[in-house]
Amino acid sequence: MTLALRLLDTLGRHATLMLAGGALFGLALPGAAEAARPLLAPLVSGLLALALMRLRRAEALAQLRAPLAPLLAVPWLLLGTAPLMLGVVTLAGPLDSPGVEAGMVMMAASSPITAAPAIALMMGLPLPVCLATTLLATVLVPLTAPWLFGAVLALPLSVDAGALAWRLAGVVGGGLLLAVVARRMTTPGWRERNARRLDGVAVILLFAFALAIMAGVGEVLAGDPWRVARLIGLSFVLCAGMMATTTVLFLPFGRPTALGLGYLSSSRNMGILLAALPPAADPDIGLWFALAQFPLYMLPAMLRPVVTRFAPAPGKPV
Repeated sequence: MTLALRLLDTLGRHATLMLAGGALFGLALPGAAEAARPLLAPLVSGLLALALMRLRRAEALAQLRAPLAPLLAVPWLLLGTAPLMLGVVTLAGPLDSPGVEAGMVMMAASSPITAAPAIALMMGLPLPVCLATTLLATVLVPLTAPWLFGAVLALPLSVDAGALAWRLAGVVGGGLLLAVVARRMTTPGWRERNARRLDGVAVILLFAFALAIMAGVGEVLAGDPWRVARLIGLSFVLCAGMMATTTVLFLPFGRPTALGLGYLSSSRNMGILLAALPPAADPDIGLWFALAQFPLYMLPAMLRPVVTRFAPAPGKPV
């Protein structure tokens, strides 16, 4: 076995623990973060393709026959959690600058990050419902987010709906195309035998994503480390709150599904929103989007024992 394959095996075997250091990796290399920023969209496409590669055909068909959970989860994620977040920010505020508070609400109105199904798979959560919810929400967020930000939430921000739609279409389309090519080039048996190594590839891509989204955070950390620490702590509280609320709401669908949808609720696609923001947008929005990656990377390791105890996976996905 080559050194590269051994590395992938190790990363895949300890995927959730490795991810816990991903955000710190991005924060520790501010110069490289600026250079990596253009890679945001390709990295998201690659992570989506990895999740699609691992989906069993039988699981996909079963999910199509029982679509109620994703159909209810998507409007909750795109339209329900943002007003709830706005209420929390309003009642508890001021939490920080107006830009950070707007970023909190925008986060709650975004679709799940396209890497979330791959991470859910590493945690032992059900892939089909996580993937279906993520894909549907990603397709619809260009329609819901601009309207929600302006007409309903009255945020001090205008998002170019056309730019956002094209950006998301390119990311999702690229991921679908990569997955189709990869599935044609491999067999189900190969994907099963190499599942751990595919998890390792996902970990590497997620480290690169963390590096890309942390651009600009190093300067803020050097100037006001206490503020950075406080916002990271706040991101954990808010993400944990969204996850707990969503999990409780979807418990009638069973604990595995409820925990999967809860995890999606805590892992929002702020990278795509960041790429679609107008140049004049408050830089504190980008600061929040970067620092809110910490729970995205660290919660899987913290939640893995909970998933193993309360919602064990029935078998390895392919």
